Amino acid sequence: MAENVGAVGGRPRSARRARARQRAEHTITLEDVRRYRHMGVIPASMRPLVRLAEDELAAWVQDLGGPSEVSAQERAVLEDAARLGVILRAQVLRFMRSDGNDRHAATSATTAAATRRASLPAVGLGRRAREIDRAPGPGLRRLRETAVYGTRPDPSLK
Repeated sequence: MAENVGAVGGRPRSARRARARQRAEHTITLEDVRRYRHMGVIPASMRPLVRLAEDELAAWVQDLGGPSEVSAQERAVLEDAARLGVILRAQVLRFMRSDGNDRHAATSATTAAATRRASLPAVGLGRRAREIDRAPGPGLRRLRETAVYGTRPDPSLK
């Protein structure tokens, strides 16, 4: 048997190139998603989620100063975050349709949300502190009644 001269890590180089080519072919950009939507490839049920992602991406780009101020790397991070938004929303809908019984959808949604949240500060879109009105009013009362983590009132909010 002939020895594979170009082998790297026990695998022939051609197999490595084939895997890289396959990964590149399966990479979908937001432009691809837009094109698929216009071609009618995206299912009707996903179109609202894709539109939300496009709107979200446009808003993020504007928050960073407009298309001329966003670098290619920042644009890539923003497009990834927008795609994660589509996945996140789709998984949340899937979870809701299952009456909360689809653990895979819950895990996927949680992972997408965490990854997306971690991506945005990398391009300068972070959370900002805001002043809140702590005076007793209908909003605070409603928060006390419903609580943050369930339907029972949270005693620490009173």
